[in-house]
Amino acid sequence: MKIPNLLINILILVLIHIEAAQAFEVIRPYAAHWSVENGLPSNYVYGISQDKLNRVWLATPNGVSIIDGVGITNLKKDSTNSSSISSNAITHVAAKDSEMWILSLNGIDLVDIHTLKARHIFDPKGLLNRANNVHFFKEFAWVISRGRLLQIDYKTRSIKNISNIGLDNQIQVVSKINKGTFLITSEKGYAIYDSASEDVTPVFLNDFNPQHHDIRASIIDPKGRLWLSILGKGILVFENGKLSHEFNVESKTMLSNMISQFFIDDNLLYAVTGKGVEIFNVNNLNQRKTILPDSFNSKYLNAEMALSARILADDSLMIGTTLGAFRISLKPSFKWLSQESRVPLNKSIGATISSADTLFTFNKDEVIGHKISNNFGIHSKEVANIGYSSSPYKINEDILVYESGLIAQFNNNKIIPLQVDELPQNVVITTAKFLPKLNLIILISKNQLFVVRQNKNKLQLLNTLTFPGTLIVDIAVMGERIFFASQKVGIQALSTSQLLNSFAKFEEVDGPKVPIDLYIDHQNNLWALTFDDGLYLMKPSQNYNKFEKFTFGNSDNLEQVICLTQDYTGRFWFSARYGISTFLLSDKKLRSFSQGDGLKPQSFKRFECGRVGEQVYFSADRDVVIVDTKSALNQPQSIEIKLAQMSLEQNVLKQNEKRLFIEPNLLTFTLSSPTLLLTQQDKIQYRLVENSNKYSQSIGRWIETPRPEINLVRPNTGNFQLQTRIKRFDGTVSSVYPIDFSITLPFWRTPLMFSLYLIVAVLVVSLLFSYKLRLKNSKLKLVELRAKQQNLYTEKLAKEVQEKTKGYREQQQLAIKANLEKTRFIASSSHDLRAPLNAIRWKLEQVLPHEHVDKPQIMEELMLLDGLVESIVNLSKFDAKIITPNISSFCLRELLNEVCHRFTSVANEKNIELIIDLDVENISVLSDRFLLSRVLNNLVDNAIKNLESQGFVSITCKTKEGDVCLSVQDNGPGIPSHIQSKLFESFVRGTEKYPGSGLGLTIVKQIAEILKLELCLVSNQQGSHFYMQLPQVTSLESQITNNVKKSALLIDDDPFYANSIANQLQSMGYNLTIIDDMKLIDHIGNKNRFELIVCDFNLGLPRNGLQILRYELQDIVLTAKNVILISEDFTVKELLEHGEPIYFLNKPIKRSRLAWLLQQSDN
Repeated sequence: MKIPNLLINILILVLIHIEAAQAFEVIRPYAAHWSVENGLPSNYVYGISQDKLNRVWLATPNGVSIIDGVGITNLKKDSTNSSSISSNAITHVAAKDSEMWILSLNGIDLVDIHTLKARHIFDPKGLLNRANNVHFFKEFAWVISRGRLLQIDYKTRSIKNISNIGLDNQIQVVSKINKGTFLITSEKGYAIYDSASEDVTPVFLNDFNPQHHDIRASIIDPKGRLWLSILGKGILVFENGKLSHEFNVESKTMLSNMISQFFIDDNLLYAVTGKGVEIFNVNNLNQRKTILPDSFNSKYLNAEMALSARILADDSLMIGTTLGAFRISLKPSFKWLSQESRVPLNKSIGATISSADTLFTFNKDEVIGHKISNNFGIHSKEVANIGYSSSPYKINEDILVYESGLIAQFNNNKIIPLQVDELPQNVVITTAKFLPKLNLIILISKNQLFVVRQNKNKLQLLNTLTFPGTLIVDIAVMGERIFFASQKVGIQALSTSQLLNSFAKFEEVDGPKVPIDLYIDHQNNLWALTFDDGLYLMKPSQNYNKFEKFTFGNSDNLEQVICLTQDYTGRFWFSARYGISTFLLSDKKLRSFSQGDGLKPQSFKRFECGRVGEQVYFSADRDVVIVDTKSALNQPQSIEIKLAQMSLEQNVLKQNEKRLFIEPNLLTFTLSSPTLLLTQQDKIQYRLVENSNKYSQSIGRWIETPRPEINLVRPNTGNFQLQTRIKRFDGTVSSVYPIDFSITLPFWRTPLMFSLYLIVAVLVVSLLFSYKLRLKNSKLKLVELRAKQQNLYTEKLAKEVQEKTKGYREQQQLAIKANLEKTRFIASSSHDLRAPLNAIRWKLEQVLPHEHVDKPQIMEELMLLDGLVESIVNLSKFDAKIITPNISSFCLRELLNEVCHRFTSVANEKNIELIIDLDVENISVLSDRFLLSRVLNNLVDNAIKNLESQGFVSITCKTKEGDVCLSVQDNGPGIPSHIQSKLFESFVRGTEKYPGSGLGLTIVKQIAEILKLELCLVSNQQGSHFYMQLPQVTSLESQITNNVKKSALLIDDDPFYANSIANQLQSMGYNLTIIDDMKLIDHIGNKNRFELIVCDFNLGLPRNGLQILRYELQDIVLTAKNVILISEDFTVKELLEHGEPIYFLNKPIKRSRLAWLLQQSDN
């Protein structure tokens, strides 16, 4: 049944009074709590056990919970995982070696504590279903299941039913008496079973029938007494079969009649009830302790029932209830006045002050004195009734400052109000400081200091000082200086001699920027406390000029210090955000206490701490915690961390497996802490260290992790050590727990295998090379064979090509020779024909009189025949490619004037107008002057011949974009269209009006091609128009082109041959004088001087060229450097006399031969 909370509190108070009368000790430790809210699968805890890693295992109706210092791990049934437990309805847990026995409604599972993998005990008959208790002895486990006692062999897992007990298989409870002896409790009675001999000894109880009672627990203590827990009736103790003691609520010796479990530890018998734990001394039952756990929101007292309990390895007590699991310290080092004081502290505590062994707490109505004995006993009583409207919130020495502005003095357990009449209005005093040496009091407001002196119950104002900042939180006097702590301007100092000086100046002290309190220790050191920067210290040796940051040897992040004090040994104690810490100035090693050590989580107040007797105290809002310094320092302080399990790619490894891994993808290290003292503010840290034979090199810094699992993803190869530790809320760290492991390459990637791979590769390459070499050799032989055949074929082909080439060259030479001979023949024939023709013409001129009727016609036919011979010769020269242009710049106007002058008389006879039209005078072009004149002559001649009288022939010259467009246009009848396409072919004539050979335009076309001119024709009934484009040159270019240093004379009646030789000589740097009209020979003056004279042998005259050189030009020849006679007839060379300075060259003249001859003559 459930007892109302009010009744519970009344019973607690009554029990405390009874216990005080009987000298029973009452312990009110704070209980750490685990429930569904922070991770348990259920609040009902049926069983508690502890494994070799000191982790606590809880049996709940919804699975198993594993609790350690770093978190909670829950094991549940998983139908997809064969290694999970078989049922969630857990009735009991027990530890055996490295396995946990999990008893459930579905039998028993054995769970490896490292891998957390479960193995179900094979039980085809279902004997282990609903097993609820187990004990171990030797190689057997003794299990209670459905009223039967079963024996299980560890090795074979065989199950045996113990049926000789004689209690009709209605066993309710089995408790272990010693190693092999058990107490069997059933509805039929009690018996002691010896497992070694299998003897059963009945236990007889006088005047007690077990069938009439609901027995929940039983045990036999070391004195042989039988303890029974009867539901709703409390505890009965039988000695020698008789009832010797009875404990229950009715006799006021128990808080509850609901006792769920007995267990014995170190001659102490623990009775777990729904409202606490009763601890009985087995040797003296009158000496006992009552544990009344305190917990957040009184959850322990609100639980309906305590279901299980166990003493843990750290001597703490774990209790399982219907509201979760609670852990309490059996030797608490902290007490709270709200629990220990018989005077209720139901009002906010404003301030505290200690005197010798008494601690006074102040609120707005009363002052309560708490006398604290050296054995940690607390006796409280009201010492003064105040009745003020507010509580004092600051005490400095014995001066009280109230929220209402009242200033009072506490003396002889009395509060004496102090009156200050001279303070300005609306001034609120925030703190005060008494200066005993000066008999002065400093009152502090927002930014003002009031120096007063006490005169009985009045405070006389002596001076007012303005502080350089605001928010003054504390004052300390050291020597001749007063230090003021301000949260705005840091710490300011003022000499005591300046207190009464209204113009006193404050001096800033090097130290913390936001101090919250000042403290002077027993060695006259001045400490400054901060909210977020730890502690600062100023020693007397520093002349009180500078604060230095105080650091601890085992803490690196201490930030908040709320209140600092010292105990009677000089050890420092201070409150912080999450607990209480202590240290010695000599070793600077910090030790902290928090919720896990039994310290209730609370918010401590500034300034409110101190020493009372051998203890120290710290004030909170509605409570004050008293610290038993001796007991606290004797508590186990080692915070450890260990490896719980190790997983390779999510496969849990056995604990004894070798930690050598072959290039894993994922390594998981699951950590646990064997102590349950950790809080949420404590963190796990780790770092990876690479080990070598000579040294260890740290890799990286310490890394914090919020979870107990550390994952290493694809770690590098090498020998490593994973170092882990716990860093507490105050910066202190635990000892480093090392985990050594090695990462190696797969065997196929080791250096040995790579060497083997290299050897195999070399062999394979060698074989391949040998194979390819053989294949290459065979291919080479085949290629050589084919090459040999190809060579034979090539030689044969080459021989045929050579023979054919030889024949072709012979034919070519024959053709060239024939062509040359043809040309020479034509040239020679032309000379041979022209000579008699000229002789005939001259004879006819002399014989026929001018008045002869046929003379003009005869002379015209002779001229026509002479023109035909000349055209045939010229055409043959073009066909033989022996005519080369002599490109030079010349004035086009001069050339056109010559052309017009030549045809003026003929044009005048036919009354034809010759027109020259130049858009720019003095136009110079780049071409062969002679060949271009032949083109113009032929075109003008044809135009005049085709024109009737009253016509015109226009020679037009237009410049355009650097070129000169030269055209010959007439207004004759035009050329028939059917003849225009073949007009430039040999022997094609455009008209029959006058006699002709049909070779004139053919020669014009050949000259145009030699000069690289595009000759175009436009002809219609209005006339014919021939036009071409010539490159124009500037006057400067013309001057440069014609700047020739050497002079030469060329005599040849064939203009084309003359032009070809002239081109070669001009390219060699000669300035030529050309005579192609034999009538001009007589006009060569003997005074002219030429370095070179070239003369043709056949000149079409009665005398040959050699005769002209010897006789007519004898003076010029003698002054010339070189004289060359040319002829198509090679026999002419024989006419030269020996020693005569005349050279001979056979026509056509080759430039290389001419250049060689000139070079030899120069040499």
